Amino acid sequence: MAHTYGQVMGLKRIFAVIIVLIFLLLFLDIYQKDLAVEFGITISVVTFVYGFFLNSIFTFIQRKFTDFAASMADLNANIQSFYDMMRLTGQPRLREKIRDTLLQFIASFKEISPRLYENNQKYVDQLFGLLKEYKIKSKKDELLFPRIINTLNNLAISRERAELFGDRYFIGEIRFIFLALTSLVALMIMLLCIQSWYLVLFGLILVLALIFTSFLLFNLDRMRYGKMKIRRKNLDELMEIIKRD
Repeated sequence: MAHTYGQVMGLKRIFAVIIVLIFLLLFLDIYQKDLAVEFGITISVVTFVYGFFLNSIFTFIQRKFTDFAASMADLNANIQSFYDMMRLTGQPRLREKIRDTLLQFIASFKEISPRLYENNQKYVDQLFGLLKEYKIKSKKDELLFPRIINTLNNLAISRERAELFGDRYFIGEIRFIFLALTSLVALMIMLLCIQSWYLVLFGLILVLALIFTSFLLFNLDRMRYGKMKIRRKNLDELMEIIKRD
């Protein structure tokens, strides 16, 4: 079964990080000196600040990621509902035009970055424009039309939400502070653990966990984690449903 949510770091990158950390520990062991009592106090302060900062960022990124995923799910559902209702209209020429535009619209979510989702707004405008050709010939057509408009409106809202949550949060000073604090905490952990060799493995695991968490947050912020499921697999399945018509 395919890993539709993808990897965070991958085994090769994890082993590379471990090797770098081992060399850094050996370097620190050569130049280590007895640590002052103040160092322990400094570690406590830094880890407290880092924990608060990390929790704040993680909460924001997690909510942003889940909202983005929910918006994409709503988008898929609205597209499918919209096209299914077009099938009920009995207007093949209009349905064919809608079909071609929808396929381009769906493909755009796969081809461009979430930061550029503003560029596929034009397809929503085209869909609304195509509905001018909708012909009301019966009571069924009259009842169906407002439902089609309402579904297309919901589709537009879902697209707008996906565009909003597609922007990145780790930029500028936030990115710098996060990387600086993570590096500082990792260095302090290694300096503390290098004093007793039986703590070295424990320190390596802690630092690796910090690096793994950092990669995960950056992947969530860039919408790379879950890309295969949220932005690839589901959209591919939706395109296949529409193409089969």
